[in-house]
Amino acid sequence: MSQISQHNDDDIPKIIVGNKCDLPPNERIVSPEEGMLLAEKYKVPFLEASAKEGTNINEIFQLLGQKMVDKFKRQQPKG
Repeated sequence: MSQISQHNDDDIPKIIVGNKCDLPPNERIVSPEEGMLLAEKYKVPFLEASAKEGTNINEIFQLLGQKMVDKFKRQQPKG
């Protein structure tokens, strides 16, 4: 997150994605709970995904796209 902030404005849309949710819990590097705690710390959404199974792939892009649209709308001059 510090690198993202260093190279972009703080209002850049961000989400945290836990990849490979198709793996058994004992084979995961980061647990869903750890991902959720990190997302809470940075106040960003958290989703788990599996490119292999297609889990939450569309949802990730839709969420990120909506966050970008919302940011663009906030930046538009009123009137």
